[in-house]
Amino acid sequence: MIARGEVANPDAVIAAEAPALQSLAFTDRRLPDAEQAGEVALSGSREAAEHLLNCFPVSVRS
Repeated sequence: MIARGEVANPDAVIAAEAPALQSLAFTDRRLPDAEQAGEVALSGSREAAEHLLNCFPVSVRS
């Protein structure tokens, strides 16, 4: 399930402002780069977060 707000036991939590999250979902920007820039904080499973971000089809990415 993908939702805003609190979840009892999330696999991963990506804390980011909308522009940073959008750049991860719709461009070839990588999660570690956004983390290093201080634009994203990840807790939980990195694998689950990467899986979510890779769910967006390449044809949508620009």
